[in-house]
Amino acid sequence: ARTASVVLRWDRDSIYTPCNAHLDGHPEWPQRGASVYHEWRLHQEDDYVDRLKNVAIEGTKASELEPFKTAKMFAELAWRGYDNFENEKKWIANNLPGWRLVLRALD
Repeated sequence: ARTASVVLRWDRDSIYTPCNAHLDGHPEWPQRGASVYHEWRLHQEDDYVDRLKNVAIEGTKASELEPFKTAKMFAELAWRGYDNFENEKKWIANNLPGWRLVLRALD
């Protein structure tokens, strides 16, 4: 599978590999090793969204460039799924003009 890949970092450049007709990205990331490990506390909304709001690639702030701008929007939207229905609807109304939450399916 081809997919753009990014290693989001705090206070330094992130590592980004785009995906196009010539580049496959790195769908195998993250590879586990000495400095990469499973740590679920790192996987919270503030970790992803804050880093996407401040992402820099090769010294250039990239948060308002694609694909980071859309990734930030979808990261914020994904975390709304942990909120209650009314709060989720309010967030969508305030942050995604033209979008509506019409159904919330629960397993």
